[in-house]
Parts: sequence; structure tokens; C-alpha cells
Amino acid sequence: ADDSTKHWMDMIRRHQMMCSNLDRELEVGRKELHHAQKRAVDAEGQIEKHAVELSEENAKYFAALEEVKIREGRIAEVEKLVGKAEAKLAQQQSLYDSVCADRNLYSKSLIDCNAEIEEIKKKFKMAFHRIEQLKDEVRSKEAKLMKAHFEKNKMTRGNARVRESLESAQERIEGLESI
Repeated sequence: ADDSTKHWMDMIRRHQMMCSNLDRELEVGRKELHHAQKRAVDAEGQIEKHAVELSEENAKYFAALEEVKIREGRIAEVEKLVGKAEAKLAQQQSLYDSVCADRNLYSKSLIDCNAEIEEIKKKFKMAFHRIEQLKDEVRSKEAKLMKAHFEKNKMTRGNARVRESLESAQERIEGLESI
């Protein structure tokens, strides 16, 4: 019975050691499980944190994408306005060049007209001077003509008197001859 008791005692000791080992392993497993759960909770927290960050970054990305679309729209509008402004500038430049060409043409025309006006003024002065000379000549000739007319009238009257005197003398001579 001693052997049997020893055997059972050994078995009990082995069993207790096994239980003790199992308890230690269980404790280690519990600690590892606890650490694993803690790591899992931490990982879940990290996952949630990263999910929130990812969500925020996605929101920022889509907001930035929307901002890019808005800015591209604005850029397109500005490019359209720039195109219109460049077209208007080209039109204004063309108009300016046309006005400059017209101005140069009119300036040349004005110079020519001024030269022509000066020439006409010279001719007018010469014509005016000639007219004045002719007026003086006409006045002089009119004066001579009037003087000649008065002389003619005077002579005509003188002739008429002489004729009357002659007729009167002839009548007297005839009257005397008939006596």
C-alpha cells in the first residue's frame, strides 16, 4: 500500500504541479489575453482614430477637389475674359492704327489745303491790287470821259450858238441883200 500511496502521492504531486503549471500558464494566458485585448482596444482606438483622420482627410480631399473645380471654373472664366480683352485690345489697336493713318492723311491734306489757301490769298491780294488799279484807271478814264463829255457839250452848245449866229447872220445878209 505504500507503493500505491506513493504512487498516488506522486500522481497527486504531479497533478498539483501540472495544476500549478496550468495555473501559471493560465495566468500567463490571461495576462497575454489581457494584453492582447488591450492591444485590440488600442488597435480599435487607432483604427477609429485613423478612420476619423481618414474621414477628415477624405473630406479635405473632396473639399480641395471641389475647390480645384471652382478655381478651374474661375480660371476658365478669367481666360475667357482675357480672350475677350485681347480681342477688344486687337480691335482697339486696329482702330487706333486706322485713326493714326486717317490723322496722317488729314494732316497732309491740311498742309496741302493751307498751302493752297496761301496761294489763293496771294492771288486774291494780287487780284485785289489789280482791281484797285483798274478802279483807279476807270475813275481816271471816267473823269477824262466826263471832262470830254462836258467839253463836247460845251462845244455842241458853242456850235449851236455859232450856228444860230451864222443863221442869224445869213438872215441878215439875205435881208440886206434883198434891200
